[in-house]
Amino acid sequence: MLHVDPQSVRFIMELAREFQAQDNVVSSDKGDDGDAALYGDWVTRLLANHRDDMGITEFRAAIEDLTHDQQQHLVALYWLGRNDFSRDEWPAAVAEARRNWNGHTAEYLISHPQLSEHLNDGLALLGYNEAT
Repeated sequence: MLHVDPQSVRFIMELAREFQAQDNVVSSDKGDDGDAALYGDWVTRLLANHRDDMGITEFRAAIEDLTHDQQQHLVALYWLGRNDFSRDEWPAAVAEARRNWNGHTAEYLISHPQLSEHLNDGLALLGYNEAT
């Protein structure tokens, strides 16, 4: 079902938490429902301001170490945890992630302040607990 090892997901969650917890990382309240151009500018500025930050470098490397299929499953898991899809709609979430994959998975994911929480919720919805 999930093509990403849950332990890898948890590692990515931890990297995201560490990066996003920094005092100088400012979140935007604009997201998928906000002005896409302004949100895109915010993401670009965020990543440019932290280009030498080891946290974002490690996060990006962890995402880039995943296959395209695994990256797509990670995005689908994020959407599942964000309640964009229900548990029964998991195949549709994966299909949508495949259609929208563009090679910028790390940037897309790290730009969401609640990434770790949503990934954790997605894991729980798919039946993965801390032990699995």
